[in-house]
Amino acid sequence: TVRFAVWNASSEGSTAIFSTSLLEAGWNFIAGVFDGTNSKLYLNGAETGSVGDSITGPIRDNAGDLYIGYRPGQDYFDGIIDDVRIFDEALSANEIKALYAL
Repeated sequence: TVRFAVWNASSEGSTAIFSTSLLEAGWNFIAGVFDGTNSKLYLNGAETGSVGDSITGPIRDNAGDLYIGYRPGQDYFDGIIDDVRIFDEALSANEIKALYAL
């Protein structure tokens, strides 16, 4: 299960989740996007999950912990995570596809 979540200062959150088979012997490209209204997840350039949980106010910035490959109280990701990028704007589906093609 892959989760992408954002939270605001009031602890309101938006989470997109997908359960799918990842390549065990290869590279997986996973991207999460929050556009102010929707959280979306992409696997290998294609949208795989979306949720429209509108949260009010700006999302948390450096005031909270950032978890990659771990969810508090849950297991750690058992694999290698590489080339993590964080953008200050929501990327479009075409921009996600272009990053996947790199």
